Amino acid sequence: MPSRKTNAVPSRPSPESMMISDLLPDYEAHCLETRSAATARLYVNFASQFVRNALPAKPVAEFTETILRRYLLEYQQNHAPNSHAACVCALKHFARRLLEEGWLLVDICKSIKTPKRSRRRREYMPDEEITQYFHACRRFRDDRRGAPLLRGFSDPRRAVRGCRHG
Repeated sequence: MPSRKTNAVPSRPSPESMMISDLLPDYEAHCLETRSAATARLYVNFASQFVRNALPAKPVAEFTETILRRYLLEYQQNHAPNSHAACVCALKHFARRLLEEGWLLVDICKSIKTPKRSRRRREYMPDEEITQYFHACRRFRDDRRGAPLLRGFSDPRRAVRGCRHG
C-alpha cells in the first residue's frame, strides 16, 4: 500500500528532549527585535552564561526555579549589586520568553524579585576648592615648565562638571 502524504506540520520536540542551549539563537533573534542592540547583547550574554554554567547539555524541562535561584545567589556573591540586578532582569526575561513559547509550563520567575539598583550621588568639589585648584594651575603654567601640561586645564572658558570657577 502506498504511503499517504499529509500536510501535517512536523511536531516540535518536547521540553524533555529539546536542549536549552539550542533555544539561544531564537532568544537572541527575539531580543534583537524587542530590545536595543546593547540590551539585547547584554541579555543574550547573561542567558548564555547561565546555560553554560547552570544547565550545560540539559533539556529545557530541567530549567527550574531552584536552579535559577541557586545560580542567582552564586552570581550575587561574586559580582557587584548593579551587575546582579542586570543578571536577574536578563534571566527573568529569558525564562518568560521560554514560557511564552511553550517550553516552560510554569512561570518560574514570579516569586523572584528584581533587586533595586543603587543610585550613586556624584560628589562635586565646592566652588572654593575649584578656584584654588585653577589658581594653582595658573601659577604652575606661568612657571613655563608646566605650560604644556596645563594649557587645556587652566583655560578659564572651560567649566568643570558645570561648576563656575574664577
